[in-house]
Amino acid sequence: MAGGGKKGPDNTPIDAELAKAGAFGRFQVFITLTIVFGIMSCNLLTHGIAILELEPKEPDGYYCTDQATGIKKACDPEEWCGVSGIDVDVNYDSNNENIYNWSTSLELVCKEKSATALIATLCLVGIFFGVMFIPRMGDLFGRKPVVQIALIGSLVPLAMVTFTKSLIVVDIGAFLAGPCIIARMSCGFLLLMEHMPTSKQAAVGAVIMVSEGLCQVFWVFFLTVISKDTFYFMYFAIALNFVTAIAFYWVPESPRYLYGINDLDRCAEVLTYIADKNNV
Repeated sequence: MAGGGKKGPDNTPIDAELAKAGAFGRFQVFITLTIVFGIMSCNLLTHGIAILELEPKEPDGYYCTDQATGIKKACDPEEWCGVSGIDVDVNYDSNNENIYNWSTSLELVCKEKSATALIATLCLVGIFFGVMFIPRMGDLFGRKPVVQIALIGSLVPLAMVTFTKSLIVVDIGAFLAGPCIIARMSCGFLLLMEHMPTSKQAAVGAVIMVSEGLCQVFWVFFLTVISKDTFYFMYFAIALNFVTAIAFYWVPESPRYLYGINDLDRCAEVLTYIADKNNV
């Protein structure tokens, strides 16, 4: 790395080196997409909890099929909750807003309202505990390890809330998703910003904020155009998380972080790597 005291057009030594490494090139586009999609893959869950809990509209929000006679009819939860020998499906015909989600798969409509509220509450508790220690871990051990562990680890809670019919498993998955979200939103955000020239940070930060809002838009688009089964969308979230976890292998540690802890050799290696990816 060139003289540590030399400052670039954005008035920091690292900005001068990033300018030499291509400033905002294809590497910056790659890391922006990787981290933004990585953040979104878990946020699709948190932004979708209310959708995953939405009850079909009554009356006749369900179809009940008697296993003995095969007779199928429109029905309400009072007719099938706690009753054996009945197969239950969502009645999509009775209301265009009816969807298949936890309300049916976990039989939330048959439980106390507190059971439904507990899922989101535990996710918020997980976020709270994550805020307490994860950002500090990013300062102690680096941005990349924390985000990488979160990306890989997120596959567990995402799978837990998707591939089960156990409310307890969903509750645990929602709690575990909290720290994973904080790791992405704190250390992931810093990792992305610290790879950017100062002059580009505001624009890239705006992209992250827009992606937050797009989570709800994607949910609505999917349920309106593609399928009424929310779990198909969760399969997409898991796949997105898996792909970004693989892509993250090619994301280096933050050069600003390495410069800040005076690890100049590794910092120079990262800047050389960025320059190579930017064809400089």
